[in-house]
Amino acid sequence: MEVKNEDLLAALPFQESKIGKANSDQVEYKDCCDLLFKYYKDTHETINPLTSTLDAFIKDLPNEVFYAGVNGGIQHAAFVKDNEIAYVSSNDKSTFNSFALTVANQIFATSKLIFFEADNVDWAAMAVKNLLIQTQLKALIPGYISSNYI
Repeated sequence: MEVKNEDLLAALPFQESKIGKANSDQVEYKDCCDLLFKYYKDTHETINPLTSTLDAFIKDLPNEVFYAGVNGGIQHAAFVKDNEIAYVSSNDKSTFNSFALTVANQIFATSKLIFFEADNVDWAAMAVKNLLIQTQLKALIPGYISSNYI
């Protein structure tokens, strides 16, 4: 899915989250990978059980991640490459929307478009989709998202 800044639900009141950014050579990146691996394994079990090792899984991830944490642990993570949100994960539904909107605003600060995919079994990805799209999808990339996932 491809969205523009005007698709962002800017009218939605939210408190901007304090987020960090890490690269693959930083400890926080590894912690985000651990969160995503567990999250992906749990959420995708019914449609595509994860059989990969953590090390193999990490090799396919973008080298940059936005994250938010609490009490020294990672609470939310969004792996990004340029203007694509490749993967999101979280362990707290109550604060995820604020995190996701903050990440979207960070990307829109340097890009006119965000690319994103969402599976309906992935609550965090669906939350991002719902935040980025006002009432209808403006554009679909065939093969990435189908009407079953909307």
